[in-house]
Amino acid sequence: MIFVKLLFLLALQSFFIFFHLNRAGRLFSIPVFFNLYSILYFVVGGYFYSDIVYGGGTSAELELILDLSVFAVLGFNVGYIYTSRGYAKINVPADGYVPRSDTLLIVVGVALMAELFVIIMVGPYNYFFIDRLSRFPIMKSYQSILYVANLMNIALPFILARYFSTKSLLDKKLLYFVLAHNIFLAVLLISRSALAYNFICLFFFLELHGRIRMGALMFLGGVMAVLMFFYKGFLYGVILDKEYEKFNPGEFINWIRNSEIMLSNEFDYTYLPNNSYLLALKSMVVVSPSEEALSEWFISEFYADRVVSGLTYGFSGLIEGYLYLGVLGVALHFIAVGLVFGLFERLRGSFRLVITISVMFIMFRVFRSEIYNFIKTFTWFYFYEAIAIVLLDYLIRWYRTRHLLWGAK
Repeated sequence: MIFVKLLFLLALQSFFIFFHLNRAGRLFSIPVFFNLYSILYFVVGGYFYSDIVYGGGTSAELELILDLSVFAVLGFNVGYIYTSRGYAKINVPADGYVPRSDTLLIVVGVALMAELFVIIMVGPYNYFFIDRLSRFPIMKSYQSILYVANLMNIALPFILARYFSTKSLLDKKLLYFVLAHNIFLAVLLISRSALAYNFICLFFFLELHGRIRMGALMFLGGVMAVLMFFYKGFLYGVILDKEYEKFNPGEFINWIRNSEIMLSNEFDYTYLPNNSYLLALKSMVVVSPSEEALSEWFISEFYADRVVSGLTYGFSGLIEGYLYLGVLGVALHFIAVGLVFGLFERLRGSFRLVITISVMFIMFRVFRSEIYNFIKTFTWFYFYEAIAIVLLDYLIRWYRTRHLLWGAK
């Protein structure tokens, strides 16, 4: 029975992928990424979990999780299609706005100084050559500085947008520098996510400007996705001289295990430390709310011996919605996500491109984290930083126009 449900889910997800490909004409788009991630976490995750935990069998909780996955896929796509009507395609150039080169140079310079400050404070060894678990508590002490250093990531899609618009030598040099810097750090820090972000940015703009065919993009994207599974295992041995499992399915099955624990204990929202949706809204104005997030509560409640500052075991939005309103809660949760993501398509210019890339990059958090985790990460490390760059650019434009300094606009 479980394989029938997995096949049905796969067919439903495949239908929506082809629907959105035809509707927007792009592989690298928010709805396509959502449905691809849903295949990874719902179908592939469900298959591996069934095989590893039940030897190809199932449980009542796993069956329920797969049923809820159907409502999640339907809910998101319905919500997204409704609010993105007439805005699914991106016209190049959109409204022509891209930040000035000097604005982006300032942003990159500030980010480099913040990064250098953290390296000096924690020491090069602690920054580059310790494993991920040991790095978490150290880096959490410098969260505000790392927030500034993250401007480098947000600047990259702006730089790409500007380069494809102007083709100037300065923009080309800046693009090459930022890409080289980011990829070098991604390799040295053994960060799959950092490497993936840079390739998402690059592939997104190549597709948007017709520099790569969709078939080639599918092939390269597939190769990159497979390599990501073995990336850490290889580099841990080369850089840190440590053993690390070559392939770890925990990335996309841990959320199922955690959901089964909640379902088998018959927990509901009354057991939770606070209202997770209110906490998510609060995180939009308070970067680190004092209240305990669901993922933090879960690890301290069920894995107290493994608590590490900054590390969580995930808490899927699927089970989060179910704890509050059952099946209806799951549907409403993902409809709301789809509605908001659809509204992002109504943004204009390079700002829309930056937000689209940001959402695609952290889309996995919709599946393996509570909504608080996604909203906090997106608002503070992507949305607000993108707004800050745009505001800085407008301030510089206003200043130079008024004082006629540093050349024409």
